[in-house]
Amino acid sequence: MKKLFNSDIKLISSLKKRKYRENLSLFIVEGVKPVRELYLSGIKPEKIVVDISKKLEISYLEGYDEIYSTEKFNKISTLENSEGILSVYKTPSFKDKVSKDSKKILLLHDISDPGNMGTLIRTAVWFGVESIILSGNCTDPFSPKSVRSCMGQIFCINFIKIDNCKEYIKSLDDFKIVSTYISEKSTYLKKDEEKTIVMIGSESNGLPEIYKDLKRENFLIEKIGKTESLNASIAAGIIMYEIFGK
Repeated sequence: MKKLFNSDIKLISSLKKRKYRENLSLFIVEGVKPVRELYLSGIKPEKIVVDISKKLEISYLEGYDEIYSTEKFNKISTLENSEGILSVYKTPSFKDKVSKDSKKILLLHDISDPGNMGTLIRTAVWFGVESIILSGNCTDPFSPKSVRSCMGQIFCINFIKIDNCKEYIKSLDDFKIVSTYISEKSTYLKKDEEKTIVMIGSESNGLPEIYKDLKRENFLIEKIGKTESLNASIAAGIIMYEIFGK
């Protein structure tokens, strides 16, 4: 146990912004449950900070830095009502291609909401997706809100960041490509054990037209009620269940 220095507070606080997370290759995991689960999984952080005024159950920790007041902890916290514990982790490096043993891939195009990103990651891990391809304009999967939403699953999946997603997935010619255009009928037919890429578009615009000339099948969630649209992460969960989960 040791006291946290002001320089540490400044560094951790800077990780709330994407440019500093990317420059320093560090990100924050905050909250009692995600910090505990990641630590006990054997993935060790660069630093753990505890607000000792909260009197948390932290006997599982071998070492940590102390802050003596909630007011000071709030300077580094990413939450409006902090739980008094956070950890700092080294950011896993983005890959430039999927691994050879990948069978289930999720392509996310311009997902802008961090909460949706985290939920998509968590759901993808549940359905055994090995890799997520991110278009250049996706929100940062290592933002505090995304990490909270994925409930500690951030280390369970490979991230591939590609500028030209269309050309890259076209090169993966042993994969079936499944699009999710709401303007097209469903043509998807499941075949067991087939290597598959599922494409999910942005919350506001869906998939862009650029992917339409790919050799692909389309999956459409049939609308039954009156609501105009589904949240991107909810729609993706239904799609992954139908394609990856049965």
